[in-house]
Amino acid sequence: MPPFEVTVQAVEGVGVDGVDEVSLEFKVVGGAGPSLWFAIFKTEGASTSEACLEVDPQSGPIPLPVVAWAVSYAESHL
Repeated sequence: MPPFEVTVQAVEGVGVDGVDEVSLEFKVVGGAGPSLWFAIFKTEGASTSEACLEVDPQSGPIPLPVVAWAVSYAESHL
């Protein structure tokens, strides 16, 4: 597996339902493919066990080791 560079940005906002949300947005660059984008988000005040992962529809498949790293990162930073 080629090495990956991961950039993380914390974002606070309001979801489509009007409820405050916090998220971590991930940009992954590596290999010869395009950049991959996804986010892990939860409602403000919710536990990380209620967090969800959302993948940008324009993104390609995200390698499982990247997802595992992102989940671990989110558990300690959301």
